[in-house]
Amino acid sequence: MTNHESRILIVDDNESVRDLLSARLERRGYQVETAENGKIALERMRQQEFHLILLDIMMPEMNGYQVLEAIQNDDHLKNIPVVVLSALNDMNSVVKCVELGAEDYLFKPINSSLLWARINASLEKKHYHDQEKAHMEELTVMQKIDRELNTTLDVDRAVQISLKWAVEQSGTNYGFAGTVSAESETLAVLTSVGRDDLVGEQISFSRLGISDNCQLVQAAIGDDEESFFPGMAYRVLVPIWRQDTVNALIVLEGKRPFSDKALQFLSRLSDHAAIAITNAQLYQAVQAASKAKSDFVSLVSHELKNPMTSILSYTDLIKRGAGGEINEKQARFLDVIRANVQRMIGLVSDLDDISRIEAGQFSLEIGEVSLAEAVHEVLLSLQQQIAEKELQVTVNIDSNLPLLKADKARLLQILTNLVSNACKYTPPGGSFNVCGHVTQTEEGPMAEVVVQDTGIGIPEAEQKLVFSQFFRSEDRQVREISGTGLGLNITRKLVELHGGRIWFESVYGKGTTFFFTMPLATVPNQVKES
Repeated sequence: MTNHESRILIVDDNESVRDLLSARLERRGYQVETAENGKIALERMRQQEFHLILLDIMMPEMNGYQVLEAIQNDDHLKNIPVVVLSALNDMNSVVKCVELGAEDYLFKPINSSLLWARINASLEKKHYHDQEKAHMEELTVMQKIDRELNTTLDVDRAVQISLKWAVEQSGTNYGFAGTVSAESETLAVLTSVGRDDLVGEQISFSRLGISDNCQLVQAAIGDDEESFFPGMAYRVLVPIWRQDTVNALIVLEGKRPFSDKALQFLSRLSDHAAIAITNAQLYQAVQAASKAKSDFVSLVSHELKNPMTSILSYTDLIKRGAGGEINEKQARFLDVIRANVQRMIGLVSDLDDISRIEAGQFSLEIGEVSLAEAVHEVLLSLQQQIAEKELQVTVNIDSNLPLLKADKARLLQILTNLVSNACKYTPPGGSFNVCGHVTQTEEGPMAEVVVQDTGIGIPEAEQKLVFSQFFRSEDRQVREISGTGLGLNITRKLVELHGGRIWFESVYGKGTTFFFTMPLATVPNQVKES
């Protein structure tokens, strides 16, 4: 801080002392104000900022002690250094002033060298204190900005937050911001303060005065230029970079030049906004790619289902002899064709489910469903697999279990995936159990369904991957059994769409138990009472 930037208040009831000190300080370039008593001094302190106060003690109306006490009790004034200049040369007065917050105490008549040394030291200390305070305030502001920016992955919202803080901290009420197209050399305005009609506009670089090397710059709006906001004389361009390219731009206009402090803040804001806006744009790109993938999978699934259904139908017709008598070998070939087509239909159906779930286009048809009936239906459909491996099946559904609040078709799909896995991965002669009962969860009473087998089990190192798409165990026994690695991933998504949860426990070589919860259509009385 230079002398010309420092403002000093002289408080003394002696006019000669005030005039003498004022003249000497002004000759050194300081800005000086005076007050003949403490009451007037406090009024002036509250009207404008001072960097140092030279204070006399013995004054009418309000003495120096009272002024010091008032300063210390005012949060806006207590950081102003005070140097006491007094004819009182007793130690009690010195101690009292120091206890009341005085920076120093000089006896009258004042030694000039000592006075200048104390003034310089006090102003320097005040300067560093103000710098530290400003730095801490800016850190607090930047933390608030980061918190706001981190709450969104929407480009428009990130740009809006950036403009809001740019306007607020730069001291203007006029500005707009948007994303930049390097190809068309235009700014697409996404948000504006002071002119709503600018939103949606495409503003050319030439209109903004942007050169090839766009930097944060302040410029006066020339007579041959038109400001975006009436009566504005200065414009600041704040580029927001993504690597080596300007990604977005904030434009501010004001009647007066923007301060160096404001420009420094805008530079730092640009760095923070760049990260948030880039992240939001990357997220949008990922979402767009995911939607394109889902649309493609959905289209392909639809196109594949028709021919495969046709193949399946004609296979059944041929096997029934619609095209003439077939021998045993031909029948076996047809069974192989049918099994593989059914497998392909299942895979296509799974891919279609995943694409629709990820695209948010998957809807449930919720109704009241009996778990016992659903389990019976699934076991009936898998009867051949169970019989071929001579598996022992135990079903234990609580007779008091209420109906489930679920999509019946999707509940059957969940149960089929879990029971089918129990059949596939349990060795011949083994067993599996299906149980259902009411359990208390954080969301309230729900049905808990358990499918427990005595199969291969899941190695501990692979357990965290079980619900991942396309995951297949590296275990040799598992690899010998056909599978796509999609069933459990879809099962988890379907359970969660119902508002339930799925998990498992497994011991490699001994078996696996899957648990999942489903909402109840009605809450049983005993659970209500508990």
